[in-house]
Amino acid sequence: MSLSFLLVFLLTLPIYAVLLYYLMIIAFASRSKDKSVVKEDARDFSIEVVVPVRGEPLEIVKNTLLRNKEAYESTPCVKKVVILSDDDVQYFETLKRELEGFSKVEVLRRSQPKGGRTGALDHYFSYSTSDYILVLDVDGTIDKESLNSLCMLSGSEAAYVLPWKGYSLDKTRVAETMAFFTDLGSLILYRLRSKAGFFVFPLGSGTLYNRDAIIRLGGWGNNIVQDDILMGVKLASNGFSTRLLENSEIQVLVPSKLYSLRKQQARWAFGTSEVLSRNFKRILDSPLPLYKRMEMFAYLLQPLETLLPFLVLVLAPIVALLERPSTPFSYQFMNVIGIFLPAAILGLLQGFLLYELEKNRLKGLFKYYIINLGRFSAILAVLSPYLSFYALKGLLRGKIKWEVTLKGQKEKISPKEKSPLWIAAWSGLGIASSMMTGNLYTLFVSLLFMLASLYCLLRLEL
Repeated sequence: MSLSFLLVFLLTLPIYAVLLYYLMIIAFASRSKDKSVVKEDARDFSIEVVVPVRGEPLEIVKNTLLRNKEAYESTPCVKKVVILSDDDVQYFETLKRELEGFSKVEVLRRSQPKGGRTGALDHYFSYSTSDYILVLDVDGTIDKESLNSLCMLSGSEAAYVLPWKGYSLDKTRVAETMAFFTDLGSLILYRLRSKAGFFVFPLGSGTLYNRDAIIRLGGWGNNIVQDDILMGVKLASNGFSTRLLENSEIQVLVPSKLYSLRKQQARWAFGTSEVLSRNFKRILDSPLPLYKRMEMFAYLLQPLETLLPFLVLVLAPIVALLERPSTPFSYQFMNVIGIFLPAAILGLLQGFLLYELEKNRLKGLFKYYIINLGRFSAILAVLSPYLSFYALKGLLRGKIKWEVTLKGQKEKISPKEKSPLWIAAWSGLGIASSMMTGNLYTLFVSLLFMLASLYCLLRLEL
């Protein structure tokens, strides 16, 4: 196998891995029987909602509370809603004034804001007196039906997870794509994984925790980047169960620009990989069945999927200059078709099986799916250098500075994303080198990245 062909193979390897993983989830979900929920009398328990904030735009905090106002006020088991601020006194006082008219809402400030978001959560859980605590992000929107359903829970799970649905404040192509893939990811990685019987990880926004269970586990700890993934591992490894609330949902704000999306996704890639690195043995030794532990590893390895495409991008111009293929152009072309065609067939099979399993949710969305799949592929291609770097940094247990995802006016005035320019320049070098040496393999790879970067530059909001 030539080095040039190896690059094409390495580019497609993550595609095959993702498709096979999703097909496995779909297969398990399709074989599972619908579990009838045993109806029980509603228990007498109280819920507190906590929203940790730091450096968030005031208009986002206030507008989200306005959207949630009816749900909070009409839900009898919700004792209070706490906006827990780690900001300075001036911001805190302004926030208190802005939110004075909201029923059940309290604005609190930690006098010694240590430990970041997870330090704030540990602080609040230790002082709360309610049975359950619903953790929401500042942009998390919940309807009254979903919130009321929490008052009628039965069972002894340590965490109840509400599936995500994406929404945006600015109608951009980036936001449209990320809202679509937030919904699709919620369907495959939460609804179907839950149906398949795999462990349901908590979500950073929209998880109702049993307070006593979290206290028994010692909470999160300070400065945890991916708090939901870590708590999922701690719950699973200590024999606690979680449940997805199928008929409820929480709406989460998606980024509207490529720059803010890159910041968010890089943080998630780092945090998930860091949890995997620090808790590998804990997962391996957990009481879950072996196949569920293996699936959990597959779930946590997802941020590393961009590593091979990024490596291929970097090596393509170099390999093009070092290796002039001895095989004719037509032979190289057939090899490229031969390695991508099975992936296309697997993709179609996955789409068909997913549609058959979830017709009610996916009916009429095929065209929308194809359009957003193309956009999402281009976004992943141009962000792959950052995502790969932060995923590796997390795996090596490095450190990063916590940055909240930009929202509202802060997102609008943020800098433009530069990565499409760099990738266009480097892939252009790969195209030129490949044409000089007649290397179709590296030409094909470089063209894919060039098309992705040009699409982002011309069509997406940077």
